[in-house]
Amino acid sequence: MTLYIILALSVVINIVLVWYLREVVRRFSLYEVESQNLLNTIDEYLSHISSVYEMTTFYGDSTIKGLLEHTSDVKKKLLVLRELFILDSLEEDREDVNEPEEEE
Repeated sequence: MTLYIILALSVVINIVLVWYLREVVRRFSLYEVESQNLLNTIDEYLSHISSVYEMTTFYGDSTIKGLLEHTSDVKKKLLVLRELFILDSLEEDREDVNEPEEEE
């Protein structure tokens, strides 16, 4: 009798854990997509500021130059943050470890 109770409890716990893992993976996938969208927006913004900075009217403007530098810094920080959460990079790291390095 107690064996059946333990077995049923184990099945319920396993079902809950599988559901939880699915939710975590789904959220990480959503985070990956949204972070890529954010990086694309930052790239568009950076190119827009660059084109404005290169206009003869604004060329050399320190405010726009500061915006360019700040945007580049934000993009770098977002890329670092994104690398921490990308699931594909974990698979690539495993592949890199498993592949022997070519000798020159």
